[in-house]
Amino acid sequence: MPSPRFVSFAADAEDVVLWRALGRQAPGRYLDASAPSPDSPSVTRAFHDAGWSGVVLAATDATAVALRAQRPRDVVVTDVEEALGAAGGVDLVVADRAVLARVLGAGAAPAVVVLTGVPHGTSPDPVDGFAAVQAVGSSHVLVADGRTDLAATLSSPPSVRADGYERAVERDLRAERDEAVTALMRWRATALAGWPGAAPAAAGPDDSARTIAELAHELHKVRSTLSWRVTAPLRAVSGTAAVRRVRGR
Repeated sequence: MPSPRFVSFAADAEDVVLWRALGRQAPGRYLDASAPSPDSPSVTRAFHDAGWSGVVLAATDATAVALRAQRPRDVVVTDVEEALGAAGGVDLVVADRAVLARVLGAGAAPAVVVLTGVPHGTSPDPVDGFAAVQAVGSSHVLVADGRTDLAATLSSPPSVRADGYERAVERDLRAERDEAVTALMRWRATALAGWPGAAPAAAGPDDSARTIAELAHELHKVRSTLSWRVTAPLRAVSGTAAVRRVRGR
């Protein structure tokens, strides 16, 4: 059976690069100070789902509550000092320069750092003890001087073909599409079963009304899915072409 594809939750697939280097080791720890929310891109979400844990610095109390529900193994806080106190030894840090300076000043020694908030097209100032290996979007990946074994693995950009990953949004769209297809198949089977002449003669008006209501409900579910909305332009074009063919006969 093929291995499941890596699902990327990061904005620019930074987590793909990190997983390439760190995914083979036993689950480690991270400190994520990029202010993620349950619905926003996240560099460490895939790591959490793979068994890692750590400390997440949330922007608000409400976001912290939501993140605790989504990431039960993590310690989620809203204060930098509290995050530093709970971090302990970490393998990965995701932070901007100001927070990173405090993390390193508190004695943390991560193998890899994702420096966030760097303007596109610019290079960050050097960070003592780390070497920059590549820029991914607005983030820069740094590797500790003592972990040169990771540098080569971290230096190439994410590749769908080489890394075999998919984005979370693609996975979710596929799941919605599959759900819509399943609903359509149920709707079709129910419609055929209730077709005039195919249904038992004993079926009364109450049964017919119930069947119609169920079909309407199924069709509403299909039309309310994201996949149905996304493919609306295609269906409109197909419908117009069909009408033209009929009129041209």
